[in-house]
Amino acid sequence: MVSETKWCNCCQRSQPLSEFWENYGYCKTCHRRGKVATNDMTRRKANRYNIPWTTEEDSFIRKNYLKMSDTEIAVELSRTRDAVTGRREKGLGLIKTAGEVVLEDITVFLYHTSPDITQITVSVQPPKLVVFAPSDTSPVDIEDAFKDQDVSLDLYIVWLVNKKRA
Repeated sequence: MVSETKWCNCCQRSQPLSEFWENYGYCKTCHRRGKVATNDMTRRKANRYNIPWTTEEDSFIRKNYLKMSDTEIAVELSRTRDAVTGRREKGLGLIKTAGEVVLEDITVFLYHTSPDITQITVSVQPPKLVVFAPSDTSPVDIEDAFKDQDVSLDLYIVWLVNKKRA
């Protein structure tokens, strides 16, 4: 019996299909390893496990969430990045729009093309930035889409260098 496999863009190995998240180019092991790595710095410095949020911390997040990444805020508050993101989004209702996302918030850059897609769409949902485009799209057209959709050109440049096919 032949088992179906898929190439993992992260660890550069062929893995069984059951080891992949649906619609992603990396396996579950790499996803877990990446999540731990991005949170590792803040986890080591965090000394506030299970301690309630203070009004000073909430006001710091409100004042700085557009200027700083969640990782930078986490280091300042001695919390984990996941804790800061959860508090910002769920506790305080502060959601970053595509134009407000800080570069450090994005860790996965994907590119999805298909003849069925009629227009270029830039989806920014940290930690992912995904560009959906028709098959015959040029980089200049994608750059224009970033501008039209009010997404930072810094994100465009980093996406252009790091993109992986979805």
